[in-house]
Amino acid sequence: MKQRKTSRWIEPRKDKDGNLLCLIPTCNKLREKYKTCDRTRNYCEDHDSSDLSEFNSWPHLRLKAFKRDNNTCKYCKKQFEAEDLVGDHIIPIALGGDEFDIDNIQTLCKATCNKIKTKQDQKDIAKQRRSEKPLEEDDPSKIKALCIKEPYASLIRSGEKDIETRTWNTKVRGEILLCASKIPKSDISGNAFATAILIDTRLMRFEDEKRACCNFIPGLYSWILINIKPIDPIPIKGQLRFFEVIYGTTNNNKTKI
Repeated sequence: MKQRKTSRWIEPRKDKDGNLLCLIPTCNKLREKYKTCDRTRNYCEDHDSSDLSEFNSWPHLRLKAFKRDNNTCKYCKKQFEAEDLVGDHIIPIALGGDEFDIDNIQTLCKATCNKIKTKQDQKDIAKQRRSEKPLEEDDPSKIKALCIKEPYASLIRSGEKDIETRTWNTKVRGEILLCASKIPKSDISGNAFATAILIDTRLMRFEDEKRACCNFIPGLYSWILINIKPIDPIPIKGQLRFFEVIYGTTNNNKTKI
């Protein structure tokens, strides 16, 4: 198995007289001098750099943590055999935790507690990455977009229609971006043409016909729109159902997607 690289600087060791000792933690011999110059090696005549990797490898630190914790899981406080334990980073490496710091390694049981900790780490890492994700110019935000066919798109834009009907329901609420489908052709087809707030959805009623600009059909859902605000047409590639776009304004107060 390929050895991991150490992430920590190895402090030099000295004897009581100040002489440099071999870097191997269990060796107390003086460092060996090079035969070709006056400099000294980091190791004695019995060791080299390959021996040091054992003391900074993950398997070594893992067993060292088990011994420190008396083979006891930090979460459930039960004792286990070494093969039933895992070494876990208290602060995940992805969140800045030191990979080879024994103080950042805890003992967890493999069957239960490690799985719980792993799930929590994944959530924390995902949350951190979302918070670090750079925003577009002038902090535009994501918005749900919905395509509507003509002539209904133009009727909504003009204010004559404030109920959109669909064969399916949705839990989406709040501000949405309204777009006109490319077919049939019109002045706004293939463009985003307005924003609106979707405040509620329910089964269609007879009295919805006028506001929906269509005949009552049992089983359709009425989507109630308020605060419909027309915008200058912006070309956009439509999709079925809801889809997300980056929507905001530039320094010139022009709407952009």
